[in-house]
Amino acid sequence: MKVALLRTGGVAIDLAKGFVSRGHHVVFGSCNVHGEAALKALAAVPSATVALHADAAAQADIAVLATP
Repeated sequence: MKVALLRTGGVAIDLAKGFVSRGHHVVFGSCNVHGEAALKALAAVPSATVALHADAAAQADIAVLATP
């Protein structure tokens, strides 16, 4: 399953690690795909990708708003 995590902070990173460990593909949704937070999320979950929020949600089977 492809999961869009809409945000790139700590909650999204923790959720991404859980989804990836269960065999799912993760795409982070970000308003700045080249920003510091997006790069940090990708460094923490190397198998994930990042896209703009709408693009991430459009390509995923489910979308999760990952806020604290």
